[in-house]
Formats: sequence, structure tokens, C-alpha cells
Amino acid sequence: MDIEFHYYSTYLIAVRAGFDPADAATLAQASQGVDDNHVPIIVDGSYANIVSQTMDILRPHDDVRIYPVFHFVPGDPNAPTAARRDGVLDPLVSTPNAPIARAMLLAALSSGDLYRIGVASHVYVDTWAHQNFTGQRSDFNRLPAEGHGSQEAEQMAADLVINVGHGAAKHCPDIPALVWTDARLLNSTVSNRERFLDAGEALFRRYAEAKQMAAAEIEAGAARIRSDLAADIGAPDANAVAMDPARIGRYKDRALTPAYGGQAIPLYDPDTWFKAALQEDRKGVVDRFKASVNALADKCGDYSDLIRQDVRIACTWADPSTFQLTSWHRFQEAVKAHYAETWTALQDTGLVTISA
Repeated sequence: MDIEFHYYSTYLIAVRAGFDPADAATLAQASQGVDDNHVPIIVDGSYANIVSQTMDILRPHDDVRIYPVFHFVPGDPNAPTAARRDGVLDPLVSTPNAPIARAMLLAALSSGDLYRIGVASHVYVDTWAHQNFTGQRSDFNRLPAEGHGSQEAEQMAADLVINVGHGAAKHCPDIPALVWTDARLLNSTVSNRERFLDAGEALFRRYAEAKQMAAAEIEAGAARIRSDLAADIGAPDANAVAMDPARIGRYKDRALTPAYGGQAIPLYDPDTWFKAALQEDRKGVVDRFKASVNALADKCGDYSDLIRQDVRIACTWADPSTFQLTSWHRFQEAVKAHYAETWTALQDTGLVTISA
């Protein structure tokens, strides 16, 4: 999934489930922030974030530390939706409503921390969009050329990239209305619309239960969420594209209706929290990189593909006396808490055996 669901739909679902619009906006920003938190940072030489996304999937540490925790949480390899033509099973395969992802969301909801709820929500709904892929480099993720127009030479040359997560399917799993083919599966025709509707309904139910909504209200609300989300996504379409302006317009219009808060969804800016909390020491970056690399970084607007976890952007707190109250810090602490609890759960199940 991308910003369409992680921000817009998550906001709408949260408001419908009883969150105040301002709280829903914070929650939704944290949800989308999981994808945008890909730059390692060090603040005042002591506070370091951990990234929850990477723009460079060739980095092996991300295969085991970022993807299975934040984007491809292992589920049930025997789930009917995971049945493959070749019968192959992988214990790390992500499947809808994965128990670990659900447990992390329930823990976040119990904490009452909007930032943790947003992070866990992102991970939870991704189990629908990213189902049948694993967060590690594996031939299990490799799709036959059918339905994707890949040439054999191109496939072989790109194996190191596409065998991580849903790289072989490119952006197909993340586009809300798209119909595409996953030729590995017994049921190879994939309708993202149905997957997203299932995810939206499940997320609403978790939120509404946490808000102690009456059972009858939950059922009615779940049906309404499904109907409204279906209308906003639109009809299944084999030619659907990402970030379709018409779909985004429908999400925005939905927010203006009384049942969804009657307020405009705030404009999403991935740098809002960063700019409010930190000041970047660009000289420190220049000192650590060659001039050509820095020129490219400046042109791109960030350092995403150029930064390694042991090379961080140096920053200072805008206000050292209140930094713990900033949304950037609270979000980073939520990311760390989610990481620690999920990694422990993965270790407890024996799905990972290396230290974090």
C-alpha cells in the first residue's frame, strides 16, 4: 500500500471509528510515516533513529530487520490465500491478518499512543497488500513472466532486486483498484480492491473495538466503511495507476461529510515533523561524502539511497528543552517500540534466530 491507504483511508477509518479528526490526522501521518522514515539521523551526537523503510533493497541487513517487521510480517503459510501452484511453503510469508501484526496493533491501541497506533496500523494493513511475499531475499518471491512482460535476460539481471519483497510485482500490490496476475498462486487473478476493502474493514473493527463501540454499531460501521471505501477506490481496473487524482479527490470529499468528521484532511508533508523538531547540519554531511554524491543527494531532495545505517545525517534539536514533546521524537520512539516488540515476537516463534 502507499499513501492512498496509509494516510487517506486510514484517516477516514479512524474518524469513522470514533477518533477525533485531529487525532486521526496524527495517527494517519504516523502510518504513512513508516514509508517515509528511510533516512538515518543522529541528533546532537547521541539520539539516533531507526529507519522503517529503505530505498535500497540490496542492503542485506534490511532483508531481516526492516521488511519482516514493518512491511512483510510473517503470517500463516497454510492460509488458503497463499496456496501456490508449486505447493511451496515459506514460514516467513505474509498473509492477511497475521497474528503478530494483529497483536502489535492491539498492543498499540491499548497504549493509547497515537504514533504507535499509526505505525502498527501501517504494518497490519500491509499484511493484506503484501500477502504471499516475504521480507527476505528469496526465490519464493519470484514471479513467472506471465502477466508482467518480463524478458528472461531482464529477469536474470534483476534477480538480486526483485526477489526481495514484492519487487517482482513492482508496484502492482500497492495500487488500490488494480487487477493483476500473480501466476504463482492457484487463484492467480488478484483484485487489489477486494484486498483493500478487507484490510479497511478489519482496521475499522480493531479501532472500534478499542473505542468500546457497541457490537451493533461495529457491524453497521464496518458495512458502511466497506461500502464507502469501495466507492472511493472505484471499480476494479487492469489499467489502474498509483496516486490517481480522481481517487484522492474522492477521499478528500469523503472527509468533508459529517460521518467522517466534516473537516478537510490535512495536507500531508513528510517533512513537517522533522522541520518542527530538528535543524540539519548540512556541513557535517558534506564533510562525510564526496562532492559528487552530495550534489546528487541535494538534487534528489534527500539522501535515501546513499545513506547506510552507520552513516547518518547530523542534526540538532530545534529546542533541546522540549524535544521529547515533538511529534518527530514521539514517532521515532513509536517506531522503536514497534520494532522491539515485533522482533521479540518473531524470535519467540523461531522465525528469526539472529540478534536485532
